[in-house]
Amino acid sequence: MTNFFKNNIERILVVLVWFLLFAIPLLFGNSGEETDWLLLFKIWKEYSLLLLIFIINRVVLMPHLFFKKKHLTYFVSVIAIISIFSALLLTIQ
Repeated sequence: MTNFFKNNIERILVVLVWFLLFAIPLLFGNSGEETDWLLLFKIWKEYSLLLLIFIINRVVLMPHLFFKKKHLTYFVSVIAIISIFSALLLTIQ
């Protein structure tokens, strides 16, 4: 393996998993000939919110709270973000 893959294997796997998550409804979502684009965009909108929660957790919450041993603040923040995004998802639908 090259140095690039050794140093970035975790990032590559994360991108691959999210890519697959977004691709699966397109590839396997419809058994007919036509793709239901409205349903696909609705699924992608929901996945986008999950991706945003993941990014916030990975970039902001984990390094600034969890790894600095502020576990209670971290868990309260996670619960608050999930609650906010759940309410946002319900209002969008």
